Amino acid sequence: MPLVATNAAAETPKRGGILNFSVVAEPPTYDCHASTTFATLHPIAPHYSTLLRYEGDWRDMKIAGDVAESWSASADGRRYEFKLRPGIKFHDGQPLTAEDVKFTFDKMMDPTTDCPDLRNYYQDIASCDIIDPHTVKFTCKKPFFLHEIMLGDLSIIPKHVYSTGDFNNHPNNRAPIGSGPYKLEKWDTNQQLVFVRNPDYWGKALGREGHIDKFIWRIVLE
Repeated sequence: MPLVATNAAAETPKRGGILNFSVVAEPPTYDCHASTTFATLHPIAPHYSTLLRYEGDWRDMKIAGDVAESWSASADGRRYEFKLRPGIKFHDGQPLTAEDVKFTFDKMMDPTTDCPDLRNYYQDIASCDIIDPHTVKFTCKKPFFLHEIMLGDLSIIPKHVYSTGDFNNHPNNRAPIGSGPYKLEKWDTNQQLVFVRNPDYWGKALGREGHIDKFIWRIVLE
């Protein structure tokens, strides 16, 4: 009804509060790329940053920069270049650079990495190359209208954490380090996962800090 829609649109979100919700099974890992987790974890608690993001509500949604402050595509639709914002840091205080973007893409495309479902969406992306510390270029095998969206939705992980050890069974898969507005506070096995606001979130100056103080996954085993 028009009156209801108008009132809802006029409401101003309030800061604070806890969002509780239940899940019927505990995820084996919080690796956002793993086949068992990637489709659900990122939208529920934004722990990771992506190159691009959506802004606005469902009536007027548009693509905007997240980690990328600007981006461009070649006329033939085969090359996409992303310029990263300076000063972005992961939850452990280390800087996020083009090295992390390339590492994330290369690790995802590695056939030994347990993410065949996600990798399928990027099968026509030939490579990711570093232009400079804050610029990456993706080269595509052929043009496709969804390449910009898929590349923009890549959840970026830190190279300095995941470049050593067994990626599929890395200890940080249950103690993840991202660069998003929320970070994992604790994981009580078979009970709950608690995500709290990141006080050092790089996007606060852009007005992108979440309104909710805390997300809690409550694991209700069947």
